[in-house]
Amino acid sequence: LELLKDTSKIMKSLRSNLGNNATQLLEEGREIYAEKRNMAAQAVTWSQQEYKHLGLQFEYLCFKSLQRFTETWALLQRAKEQGLFEVLLKSGKNRARVASIGGGPGFELLAFQRFFAFYYPKFEMELISLDVEESWRPHVEGLGMRYVSSRSNLSCA
Repeated sequence: LELLKDTSKIMKSLRSNLGNNATQLLEEGREIYAEKRNMAAQAVTWSQQEYKHLGLQFEYLCFKSLQRFTETWALLQRAKEQGLFEVLLKSGKNRARVASIGGGPGFELLAFQRFFAFYYPKFEMELISLDVEESWRPHVEGLGMRYVSSRSNLSCA
């Protein structure tokens, strides 16, 4: 339910930014999302130019939010069951930095945040979405995470 609330909030914000061309942009976005024109020629789902398209971003937010969150949560559950986090917990540290590379809107990071809040509530998470597409920034920040352009210098300190 919280995922739907978060996704709806950033979709509403994006929708308000579409302006007078909203209907056209949303239709173009549906076409771009469905056609995946670059799949055969370039072996990528969408081009960088298409990722900038606000209509595509709307479709992406709508459909990928649940998929990315769920996939990441399932991965984290398997990691927990295998004892992966025990090393982290035994280290005495109560903080971790997680970066999503090519992270787009940050639903993987949201899964990390919620997972650790549920299983390890005293653990602090620094969540960073690293992406080349600057127009993802408001979505990432709307989810309460940090956005860093991969075209800038990222300090690991």
